[in-house]
Amino acid sequence: MPQYQDSCPLCGRNADVRPLERERFLVRCPFCRPVILDERLFEVLTNARRRNIAAVLDLLPGLSLASQRTCERGELLILTSTNWVRVSMAHSQMPAETARAGSF
Repeated sequence: MPQYQDSCPLCGRNADVRPLERERFLVRCPFCRPVILDERLFEVLTNARRRNIAAVLDLLPGLSLASQRTCERGELLILTSTNWVRVSMAHSQMPAETARAGSF
């Protein structure tokens, strides 16, 4: 498993990041709220921040918003290396009113 960090891979703010079982990480961020990332995605996002890879960084606001909206519904978002682009794009294009109504 990669070394954990003290910053949120989604927004870059200070966060509590802890490894979980089955190659997953729990990120507790005061801005993005709690979110679970699989190890592969965690590495992708961490490397993108370190290397300033715009194609990945441009998708992070959608992931942060998805995590916030999921938490507002009382649920926990689980992001994986296979769903993160789709989740980001869905939340980047969704009006806030639609998301609050729970229409995902």
